[in-house]
Amino acid sequence: MTSNDANRIHERIDDVCASIASIKDTMHTDKEDIKESIHSLTVKVTEWTTASIPCRRIVLGNGKDGIATRIDRLEQSESNRNAWFWIIVGGVPTVVSAVIVGIFRWVTGQ
Repeated sequence: MTSNDANRIHERIDDVCASIASIKDTMHTDKEDIKESIHSLTVKVTEWTTASIPCRRIVLGNGKDGIATRIDRLEQSESNRNAWFWIIVGGVPTVVSAVIVGIFRWVTGQ
């Protein structure tokens, strides 16, 4: 091994030691950042939870009919309205044709 190789090895060891020191500093900073992130997330989740309580009351109802119940009732009334519509649409032509046939038979005497 020449002195040039020994110098390169020492330089490389110094570089590795500097990299390790940098990584240790980053890890310490990352731990603090992680703690701050966890704290801020906890605060946000708490805010969202308390903000969602009024929304739940609106949707589900709080002793009153909520939006979900109202929407369900509207859908049921719409389906009933559709059923009556088709009964009328199907019944009116039947009645009209029966009246026409009755008038025709009365006029012709059959």
